[in-house]
Amino acid sequence: MAREMTNTFIVHRYIAKSIDFLICWAMSIILPPVGPLAGLLYVFIADGFWHGQSPGKRLIKLQVIHEKDSTPISFMESILRNIPFAIVYIFFIVPFIGWLLFVIVGLPILIFESYLVCRDVKGIRVGDILAGTQVIEHK
Repeated sequence: MAREMTNTFIVHRYIAKSIDFLICWAMSIILPPVGPLAGLLYVFIADGFWHGQSPGKRLIKLQVIHEKDSTPISFMESILRNIPFAIVYIFFIVPFIGWLLFVIVGLPILIFESYLVCRDVKGIRVGDILAGTQVIEHK
């Protein structure tokens, strides 16, 4: 089932992901010394909550589904689709050299993923290709 992307929908995706990044960041700070690992776990599994809705997606009324049969994803697909973001997060939390890796490798990953969301007619990014998923509006 093809679902076309609109500018409003793209903005909603960015807002939802920003909410999830804030939750991840808060976990990293509030839960020392395991905070960074808790944040990484959250990055991986967040989209598996509430039948394909991370807290950010749930607030903004978005859902991640399997592209082939339109059913909500599980934690396994959430892990696969969030590998690119997890890589960026790892760079972000590594002391000293992590900031350099974040700038050299992490930012280009984020920019490329964003480019794909904006350019693909269904908003499919690398993570979605890995997991066979798509983000849709949830009624």
